[in-house]
Order: sequence, then structure tokens, then C-alpha cells
Amino acid sequence: MVVGPLGGGDEATHTCYVQAQHVRSDGAKYLGAGRYADRLRRTGDGWRFSHRVLMSMWSEGDPSVVSGRS
Repeated sequence: MVVGPLGGGDEATHTCYVQAQHVRSDGAKYLGAGRYADRLRRTGDGWRFSHRVLMSMWSEGDPSVVSGRS
């Protein structure tokens, strides 16, 4: 995870990497990895996400495991 301040200190960027393994009860699998690129904004309630983008780096297996479609 990398966090970097922007401007006057009430905005920041955030980058993190994710690897996910989804396995259905019938044994079907879907694996993937990616990177989240976020913008954060400080509010009266603390830091909140103001924008999020997921960039897929790779995936393999049966996509219906996560989409719910066969």
C-alpha cells in the first residue's frame, strides 16, 4: 500500500495490490490479481474514498464463479 498527500493535505492518493481466490462449492475456481488506484478526501467523519479504479493484472479460471452466470 502506498499513500501520498495531494495539495493542502485534505486529499491523497492510495494504491494497493490485490490477489483474490474464489472457489465455489462445486470446485469451480476463479483467480485474479489487480491494482486499486484511489483518491481519498478528508471529511468531518474522517478519510473517505472519492474515486476508485480497479485495474486487472491477470485472471484465470471460470469467470461465472464471480459473476453468478453460467
